[in-house]
Amino acid sequence: MPRTTTAYPEAVALISRYESELSINQGQQSKEGFIVNTYQAGLASAEAAKVSEFKNEWEDARDHWKAALASMGQVPESSSAYFPQAQGLMPEYTYALQQAEQKAQQFAKLRDVERDLAKVCQGTPLICTYEATPQLLAVTLTLDYERAVLTAGSVGDEQSRIGALNHVHALETALETVSNAAQIPLELYDPDGVMVGMHQPRGTLGAI
Repeated sequence: MPRTTTAYPEAVALISRYESELSINQGQQSKEGFIVNTYQAGLASAEAAKVSEFKNEWEDARDHWKAALASMGQVPESSSAYFPQAQGLMPEYTYALQQAEQKAQQFAKLRDVERDLAKVCQGTPLICTYEATPQLLAVTLTLDYERAVLTAGSVGDEQSRIGALNHVHALETALETVSNAAQIPLELYDPDGVMVGMHQPRGTLGAI
């Protein structure tokens, strides 16, 4: 349109108004898109956390719950569609995060315990096998160890008996040390699965 026409100023003003309205609409759409994406990201993180919990991957679950809470916390109050839903999920996610943090600490502790038990049980022949839970450390002597040390100590000469007793005493002490450090009760089993000793970390119910 030629600038000299009388309609030119009106056309410029109309285009300017349309551009302004378009910019506002694009801004609103962008904001709404951010809100939807943030809310959906929170839901996705929560689902990922539940999958990690099912796999007993509690450190990953903890991180996913943190991400879920962070996303829900970013949903603005101005969003009448998503803010109430996000706020409604916050208590559930907060509790889940607390549980995941507790489990993550327990499993980290168990990894340390398993590392210590592996050191105690290693040898030629292998001395023992073990199962570690937050409630109990179950240690089972191997048949090879029983034959090589315990049997030799009972039927061998005096030196063999002394060596066997010293070895067993050192094993008992090492197992008690692990149990005390972890503050988890320990039970000791022979190769047939018969319990032959137990240890309470505070020493209230006897020891191996």
